[in-house]
Amino acid sequence: MDDVTRGLYGFFAAFLLLFAFLGCWIPLSGFIEFFTLNDVVNYSWKSGFMIFVVPFMLYFVYLIVCSVVKNEFVKMNAKLGNTLCILPVLGIVFGMLSSTYIEQTLKNNDYKVCPSKSLMLPNKYVKDIKLC
Repeated sequence: MDDVTRGLYGFFAAFLLLFAFLGCWIPLSGFIEFFTLNDVVNYSWKSGFMIFVVPFMLYFVYLIVCSVVKNEFVKMNAKLGNTLCILPVLGIVFGMLSSTYIEQTLKNNDYKVCPSKSLMLPNKYVKDIKLC
């Protein structure tokens, strides 16, 4: 591994680590909003899915950091890699089921869904439509 690529790999690992922390914070804040029944709750199935992708990303950060430190490419553990590949699939199922449950619970508590500007944004549930 060249000295030039070591810095690039280090930057990529730092970027993945930041993305992993955001991948934890965004869904957890949505769950906290739901459990405390705030006036505004942001949640979608993609938020629930992101929590299950974080271990996979952290394992890649670990592999990249080990490669940079040892100055050679590190092989992926097959069993651990297969297990971490199953987690995002389970995350999709969990995300969709939790999204349905959260939507029904909030609608039963008289929350309204704000119109979304984009399909990629999470749903915004509000108690008063003026909060949209």
